[in-house]
Amino acid sequence: MTINFKWILAWTLRGLAQLIFSFLLVFFFIKTGSLGSSYILVYMAIILITLMLLNWRPADEGSNRTIMIFWLIVLLISFPFAMLRLTLGTNDIEPIILFFRDNGIEEIRAVARGSFKTKGLIYGVFVYLLFTSSYYLNKKLRGFYYVLLISALAYLVVNPLNQYIFRQFFPNPIIANFKVEDHFSRTVFTKLPETRKNMIIVYLESLEQTYEQLGQTEKQFSKVKPFMADALVADNVMQTTGSTFTIAGIVSTQCGVPLLARGLNNGIYHRDNTGIEVKSFYRDIDCLGDHLSDGGYTLSYMNGADARKYSKRSFLLQHGYTRIFDEFSVSKDEREGRDNLWGLNDEVLYENLRKEVDFLVGDAKPFVLSYLTIATHGPDAYLDTNCAQPPEDQSKIPAAIECSFEALLSFYDYVEQKDLMKDTIFVVMSDHLAQNNSVGEALYGNENRRNLFFVKGVPTPLNISKLASPLDIYPTLLELLGYQVKNHQANMGISILSDQQSMIQKYDGAKEMNRRFYANHALGEFLWDNVRP
Repeated sequence: MTINFKWILAWTLRGLAQLIFSFLLVFFFIKTGSLGSSYILVYMAIILITLMLLNWRPADEGSNRTIMIFWLIVLLISFPFAMLRLTLGTNDIEPIILFFRDNGIEEIRAVARGSFKTKGLIYGVFVYLLFTSSYYLNKKLRGFYYVLLISALAYLVVNPLNQYIFRQFFPNPIIANFKVEDHFSRTVFTKLPETRKNMIIVYLESLEQTYEQLGQTEKQFSKVKPFMADALVADNVMQTTGSTFTIAGIVSTQCGVPLLARGLNNGIYHRDNTGIEVKSFYRDIDCLGDHLSDGGYTLSYMNGADARKYSKRSFLLQHGYTRIFDEFSVSKDEREGRDNLWGLNDEVLYENLRKEVDFLVGDAKPFVLSYLTIATHGPDAYLDTNCAQPPEDQSKIPAAIECSFEALLSFYDYVEQKDLMKDTIFVVMSDHLAQNNSVGEALYGNENRRNLFFVKGVPTPLNISKLASPLDIYPTLLELLGYQVKNHQANMGISILSDQQSMIQKYDGAKEMNRRFYANHALGEFLWDNVRP
């Protein structure tokens, strides 16, 4: 009996191509589409069995080039959703609209080169293997044309953009029954504070409370625990749709509403040489800065990135802030060797924060000073020059957490030295949960992720485990400053300090609340145009 090595090789190549195609196709759908991963083995098995039933093509029967071109186009369409999933851990359409509208091609390339080149390369190899295995099977198997056509059409159905468009015309029944007037109430004060306290609001980039529970970061997180001993701590703040990236986190916590796109109508943006900025940013939604500027406060915001990005500057200026510091506020010499992909390192920010405190103290008016750090940003942190560098094969996130807290404590000491804490509320929170980073596997495996939120300068230490969302922080800040708010409600938020049921409690968690926010175009239109109920 002779062994037909040509036949064995052909079947081996076929089996290998089928296995690669089946696995990568399912992986492709899950990583770039709106599809759950629960049945991945079932999907793979169905595809493999289907391919096994296909016959060999006759040698003289050529493959169909049209389907391969169509398939290649589908793969290219997936690129933005793949990169968003790989870099941020999500492929929600609203953040991607902001990212690609707010950054030029060169800036997007710089981000890819600077932070995510390895993941981009992996995705490139992934797409190459998927296309190559598709090409081989289409050339060798009769009927594979239909498998590829169905796969391409199915992806066009499940990709996030088409899902988003579909929901614009055919809203989820849950959203259709969602009445804004049941959850939104204009902020009404029943009593104003007798004394006007200052407030310092610290947004720690992606530094969530969950790090306290991870073996890789537990030790570093413990640096801040003694500092929290005499604080008001809210340990059950869940992230919700519309608060998942920096500007959304700021808007949610200072306005009590989610930051949602106005459907696919993004005429709210205009492009010029300086990037994209919203002309009118939630113009009729009252926010923290609106009330406090009316009350005689000076409001200042500081971060190390370009404040025009994601229209932070527009939002702040339109809602009471008059002093804004960003990467263009320092000289070239001051930032030399102390900057990163996004802007200034935190050490430069903190140096200027001290100067700003000096200015605000000398101004003799009550003030709000909000600032945002950068060190703990993914995928692998941006460490200050005085922060110990870990070995190259280890994540920098733990070191960034430790150095972020050390910088925070040092700044707090400076505020105390200025004798400010007797009449200042010092608030520390996450801007949002961490996105894809170098400790991501341990982080995303945790089902109880929570935002960090605590307050120094309160009369009595208190631990509050009431379920809350970022929207609830807005009325909480007002009440901490001594404002009495009608029904403890400001816009869509309910004060964490109250016993009144918040929206996230009503829906028993973030999942159901998110279902009512995601692709809720009517709510988005209301927030931007604010046709009040």
